[in-house]
Amino acid sequence: MFVYEEVPVFSLPTNVYTMYCKASSTYDEDLPSPEDLIVLKLMSGERKDIDDVKKILLQLRGKLDMEYIRLRARQAGLERELERILRRLKTYG
Repeated sequence: MFVYEEVPVFSLPTNVYTMYCKASSTYDEDLPSPEDLIVLKLMSGERKDIDDVKKILLQLRGKLDMEYIRLRARQAGLERELERILRRLKTYG
């Protein structure tokens, strides 16, 4: 049995919430990691998604695998976009 809980994700102004699975099961593997979510949102290129990327980077500062994010962004052809965001945030150098 899965236990779902509604939780605020990144204090988005539109009051966006996500449902996530708290139980340990194979279902958890279907949820993207924050690192993969960043790359997926970069792929979209929509302003709202780019804003979400910035919020994820700030909220999870120091906890993200930046090497992996850079690798996946490079593989997706999004390295310049990611680096531009990181420079603007001046958090990740």
